[in-house]
Amino acid sequence: MNQLSSAAEFETAIKNGNVIVDFYAQWCGPCRGLSTTLDAIVKEHDVTVLKVDVDKYQSLASKHRVSSIPHLVFFKKGSKVHEQKGACSKKALEAVITKHFNS
Repeated sequence: MNQLSSAAEFETAIKNGNVIVDFYAQWCGPCRGLSTTLDAIVKEHDVTVLKVDVDKYQSLASKHRVSSIPHLVFFKKGSKVHEQKGACSKKALEAVITKHFNS
């Protein structure tokens, strides 16, 4: 998984293939649990995960209408194709990947 290092990097990062943006915070327990699931997803699927700390990048979170975390936004070659609010299972994430990234 890739940690966002600057707000300017965001637009470039989402244009390259299949990207799941993980809006999270260090203090968020469900976010930490979802991080483990995303680690497994990256190993098994052709996706990149970009982690965005909402405390550090509030403007990006606001721009993408993140009102609660965890919040995942799925991009295919720069276009938003799906959003997932809250923690979810690996199986649910794989269903989204199959629907939006493997078509």
